[in-house]
Amino acid sequence: MSELIAYTVVGVGTYFMRSGFILTSGESTMPPLVTQALRFVGPAVLSALIAVSIADGGGIAAFVSVRPETLGMVAAIAVALWRRNVILTVTVGIAVVWILQTVMN
Repeated sequence: MSELIAYTVVGVGTYFMRSGFILTSGESTMPPLVTQALRFVGPAVLSALIAVSIADGGGIAAFVSVRPETLGMVAAIAVALWRRNVILTVTVGIAVVWILQTVMN
């Protein structure tokens, strides 16, 4: 029971720390440079997660091996170049990984 309380407290604290910036900003607008830079946060984080997942200590051999993550990344890149839609890119990439993990296991 104490773990549940700890998770709840940490979750609520994290939520308020992250949403505090948005809630306190009110009607003020961010500078254009900040707004422009924030557009790249999502793709940068996704790229970092993919890179770590693919090259988890195996070097270049792990990067080019046929794994669900590698094929999902290739599919996501193709959709990103084709449609230029972040939501569709992430959805297709995750779907390919999940389907291949199910089929390959």
